[in-house]
Amino acid sequence: MKSGQQGMLMLEVLVALLIFSVGVLGLVSMQSLSTATSVNAEDRSTAAILANDMVADLWANNSATPVAANYSAWQARVSGSGLRGAKGKVTTTANAATVTVCWWPQARFGMATGTTADCTAGATASAQPAQFVTTVTIQ
Repeated sequence: MKSGQQGMLMLEVLVALLIFSVGVLGLVSMQSLSTATSVNAEDRSTAAILANDMVADLWANNSATPVAANYSAWQARVSGSGLRGAKGKVTTTANAATVTVCWWPQARFGMATGTTADCTAGATASAQPAQFVTTVTIQ
């Protein structure tokens, strides 16, 4: 073996190890993103189900204004749904109701929870709650 080639195998192994490490870090990052996306999808599904519960109640009562007892029970279900800091509200006009469920996504776990007003006012861009909004017309 020529003296200029000594240590080349070690260098090749180190370069291969570096390439492998970058690949593994990429996979770990992709797994983390996949998990966050899955949690976000589950949260949105939960919010849609909660909003649908209120819409069903409005249709059952044939009114765009929710019955007070049902509205209180629905807000309790929203708060206890497992969505972090979840709030629910219904705004009505003549024969239309807008049902809003908002929550603070897990990705922003360190942030304080907001108020029901944050559902529409939307605090700062970095502290924006996630929300699901549906509008129904009762005739």
